[in-house]
Amino acid sequence: MNEDKSNVVINNIKKSDVQKENSLYPEPVFKCYIGPGNNADLIENILTSIGYERQYEKTDDFKIKWVQTIQSINWNLFKDGEQMVNHIQGEDYFTTKIQLCQSLQTYEKISINMFKRPSHFLPLNQFVPETFKLDEKYDRDTFFNTHKPGDVWICKPNGLNQGKGIYLVRDIDELKEKFSEIDALDKKKQISIKPMKRIIQRYIMNPLLVQGKKFDIRCYMLISTVKPLIALYHSGYIRLSIFDFDNNDENLLTHLTNQYMQKKDPKYY
Repeated sequence: MNEDKSNVVINNIKKSDVQKENSLYPEPVFKCYIGPGNNADLIENILTSIGYERQYEKTDDFKIKWVQTIQSINWNLFKDGEQMVNHIQGEDYFTTKIQLCQSLQTYEKISINMFKRPSHFLPLNQFVPETFKLDEKYDRDTFFNTHKPGDVWICKPNGLNQGKGIYLVRDIDELKEKFSEIDALDKKKQISIKPMKRIIQRYIMNPLLVQGKKFDIRCYMLISTVKPLIALYHSGYIRLSIFDFDNNDENLLTHLTNQYMQKKDPKYY
């Protein structure tokens, strides 16, 4: 056998050995579960482009799980170090409106009690509007007693996003009547499903404007690991309302800058 033929045989043997070994020990296919909502198609395109296989069954056999709410994750079965999810335990203390408010209030009380108001301490009322929880009767009654004619408030559902369910309150008589009906039904045990929890905040009448319009700042941070803590962040951008700001404008799009709400208007581009 000449040298060229022997090289071909050796190469073929090596290739067949590799193919046989790969068939016995195939490379693992990493599975990802992607829940609906919040750009699910975009997440799928990114993960499948790097070799992940999307599964649609709701099982705990996954490498990555991307879901809209933390309630969709079973932390008792989560395998730390082997699986990844797009939520962190305890995040709801900051990601729902009521718990964020309560977390800030608790932090303020603890800080004052422990450090007797240090020089760098910024009081809560200097950066958070006056806030009341409408689902708690004491808070609700305090709000009704606080309201003065001419005051404007903004009412927000606790767990929704994209500006859904938000409205301005200029006359609280209708709001009082609504909660009186809810309280009456609750006493009679005739409410099968409790209304969604809400907060109501004093509306900022003189907000900072950009080009005469309200805006919000969108900043993003990715916490890639918590042990050790590694976070990646983007400097962010601002979103403008398409309408010039006017306190008396009844158009909600003048007061909310959410893209989900703004894009419904024909003037949006």
